[in-house]
Amino acid sequence: MNFTSEEVQEIALVKYGISAEVKVLNGYDEENYQLTGEKGEKHIFKIASENHDLGLIKAQILVSKHLNDASRYQVYLVNKEGQKITIVEKEGKQFFVRVLSFLEGIFWVDVQNRSLSLAKSLGIFLGKLDTRLQGFDHFSLHRKFEWDLQTCLRARKNLQYIQSHEIRRLVAYFLLQYEMEVLPVLDDLPQSAVHNDVNDYNVLTDGNEVTGLIDFGDLIYTQTVNELAIACMYAMLDSENPLEVAVKVVEGYHENHPLTELEISVLYYLIATRMCISLTKSAYNSAHDSDNEHHFLTENSGMKLIQEWIKINPVKAQDSFRLACDFLSLIDTDSDYSEHISERKHFIGKNLSISYIKKLKIEK
Repeated sequence: MNFTSEEVQEIALVKYGISAEVKVLNGYDEENYQLTGEKGEKHIFKIASENHDLGLIKAQILVSKHLNDASRYQVYLVNKEGQKITIVEKEGKQFFVRVLSFLEGIFWVDVQNRSLSLAKSLGIFLGKLDTRLQGFDHFSLHRKFEWDLQTCLRARKNLQYIQSHEIRRLVAYFLLQYEMEVLPVLDDLPQSAVHNDVNDYNVLTDGNEVTGLIDFGDLIYTQTVNELAIACMYAMLDSENPLEVAVKVVEGYHENHPLTELEISVLYYLIATRMCISLTKSAYNSAHDSDNEHHFLTENSGMKLIQEWIKINPVKAQDSFRLACDFLSLIDTDSDYSEHISERKHFIGKNLSISYIKKLKIEK
């Protein structure tokens, strides 16, 4: 931490006129604090170093104004000079301070026995958000960013840091699948500004309803469906039936922000892509002795999930997503293959593979 609680307390009082107790919060790459006033009123106090992109910080403020919904998203307080960014100096360095409203709710990660209704509510919330974001853009969002799914192949350089041979193999496989299945159609996927970090520590809930979303720090302009893929990945963590959860998120999302068939066709791979980025980042941070626990929050759950995801047939996943969006099924359930299966079992042993005289052309 660059700032002590006492220093934060002084800045809040002098610059914002807020007298409050200070509680240190964890964060990925910014310093975060909770301010609690004498009457119990709460705010979030954020400090970014001069290494952070000031343009991106301003974009986060602009997107808050664009969304204009203080009940669902945090809003920025102005300082005594009427500004939403306060620049402070310490030891010859500049820091960017912002004070935000505090949203009440239970974080997704803390919800026990999450229902499918909650999963669908997440999809509904994000569908509405991404519809609102269609009209938003800012030059700072057009950037190269390691958490942007379309740059995922750069994660290959961090494969070496994954200690588990099995997990390393699975991550390498899914990165290859991205290259084979998603990359060729990347330019045909709709693009827009997205939150890009709908994880289980950023989503707020009340009962079976998602009520809020915090931290637009990873805001970026990218393929819109990436938003849904990221949300599905984190919603599925520690679930007994990951695909079932993802289907409900997709269903709610599509009802409020219709997906194209092309977006649905690559969603399975994009969900896996977020797992790959997360796992390689955790492995890299561990190898470089990071002491920030936020860097490893989903590592164990992520390893379990990728092992479950590989067991799910991509065609089955795509078909399930299509049905949730009221598209026609890919699978012809009326066909009866029992006679062919019986013949194969009669003439071909389990120790033999099948070959054909004529080359097969396999269509997905």
